[in-house]
Amino acid sequence: MAETDDYNHSDVNTNTTNVNIELAAREPWPTNACLYVPLKEQMILWAPDCLSSLCLLRKVRVPSLHVEHVRNAAEMSNCGIPPVLTLNNHIFSEFDEIANFIELKGLLKVENEENTIVDSYSILCTEILGGLMKYFLLCEKAGPTVYQSFTSVYPWPLGLILFLIYRNRTIKNLKVKEIWPLSYEQALIKFETTVRALSNKIQEMNSGYLLGNNFTKADAHLYGHLYTILHTNISEHENLRNVLLRYKPLVDYVNNLERDVHGADGTYSFIIEVLDPRVTWQRYLTTYYNDIFQVLRQLIGSDALIMSRSLGDEDGTYDGLKIALRYMLEIDRRGYVRFDSNIGNYRTDPKAGKLGRTKKLFLC
Repeated sequence: MAETDDYNHSDVNTNTTNVNIELAAREPWPTNACLYVPLKEQMILWAPDCLSSLCLLRKVRVPSLHVEHVRNAAEMSNCGIPPVLTLNNHIFSEFDEIANFIELKGLLKVENEENTIVDSYSILCTEILGGLMKYFLLCEKAGPTVYQSFTSVYPWPLGLILFLIYRNRTIKNLKVKEIWPLSYEQALIKFETTVRALSNKIQEMNSGYLLGNNFTKADAHLYGHLYTILHTNISEHENLRNVLLRYKPLVDYVNNLERDVHGADGTYSFIIEVLDPRVTWQRYLTTYYNDIFQVLRQLIGSDALIMSRSLGDEDGTYDGLKIALRYMLEIDRRGYVRFDSNIGNYRTDPKAGKLGRTKKLFLC
């Protein structure tokens, strides 16, 4: 009887969640949308999930998004996994729920026949790559990174208690996935086998995405995991990073997607904001624009000039024009004096012809 009650309770919760997502998808995107992520000191525990969500939200060009670091991001989540996206009175927890909402809202188009394949690659990222990354964070050869992520944020003995709870729960989950019983060398071989298969798939498609020309949530998932391995400077990921660097198609995949989502020069990047909570919009504006302008004035006098930054590289289509215009209205609201937007797609627009990137919309 208890099992039946638990099943019915779970079924009701699932149905309620689906209804909430459908209701929220009908509403316009609010200007106060906020993504809650853990503090930088805790980020190593949840970096793949947070970066995957940020990649997805940036790629589909949501009109507005504020990223806020909080100590209790995991506790805010319905499933205990950050990030948490709040839209007015609606709350969405972890990547899959956020991705379902984005798809229902029509911001991410997926063909019906692709759903199963997309889900398969997403499961590969979370179950295999994600599981192996947690294995290397907690195995016998691991350093104190995970322990310090708790004790640096919470007072003793609370930090120790939360660390032990996280460790025991994660190891139990890894045993179910048959990852924890592996030796260090076996886990490393399993990781290389997985990334080799992914590298071959990327090379086979030769399009920048896992499934041809269309960006899917599987791409966001894969990006979040690979970017974490490549760019988090911790000893536990060193061997994984060395393996990954041997597969150039995957490294190029991450770099190309990063430029596509976060700008060609990497300065306009929510990744920076996630990994370093001290970086805010105001600090970014001051550092990138004002400081450079003032230094130039000191060096060459009052003739110094700083050019405007592009709002983003959009497709040379009507949809690209609409996105560019939406960005212009938002950037004007934020107080910029001058701005422009490229709509010829900076890296890949085979239809641009000889004009290339010069096919642009310019507004002073």
